[in-house]
Amino acid sequence: LSTYEIAYLAGGQQRAIDTAIVSLVQHGYLQAYPETRSLKLKAILPKDDSLSLEREILYSARFNSSISQITASVTHATFPCYK
Repeated sequence: LSTYEIAYLAGGQQRAIDTAIVSLVQHGYLQAYPETRSLKLKAILPKDDSLSLEREILYSARFNSSISQITASVTHATFPCYK
């Protein structure tokens, strides 16, 4: 199982999305702004190295900065959490 599949099994859609966002922030693809609960796109993932959930989050971050808006727009991509 992937990290996101395990997160999904442990806490559902929200946990999988949160896990993906944290990973993208840690790897420098997103910048987090906790005081405004927002995200900013910093880099694009290489196509062949990214999972669909990660791609969906980064795509949404291009148009939305609010974490709640991004989360709402990517719930369809949480299961299955693999390529």
